Amino acid sequence: MRLLLCIDMPMRGKNQRRTVADFRHRLDNAGFIQLQGSLFMKTVGYREQVERYISRIESMLPVKCKARILTLTERQYESIRTIPDEKSTQESIVDAKRQLVF
Repeated sequence: MRLLLCIDMPMRGKNQRRTVADFRHRLDNAGFIQLQGSLFMKTVGYREQVERYISRIESMLPVKCKARILTLTERQYESIRTIPDEKSTQESIVDAKRQLVF
């Protein structure tokens, strides 16, 4: 399963930028990879892990930030089309079969 996290983060002022950077760092430590500016992805093994990560995101989400979470099966994730048809460096870290690519 894939967990896609879309985040709306205000970045006005030095303190907010620092808070957002800290949040992104915590997402990185939790194993999320950044696909685009405010779109993050995490590969999870089963439904219980999804609920655990959702709780974890809720607990570390900064004030005034909003998050939308979408859960996809591997089959659904494989159907995503990228234009142009090439994976980003982040996406090639973990391919659709959840194997590491070196």
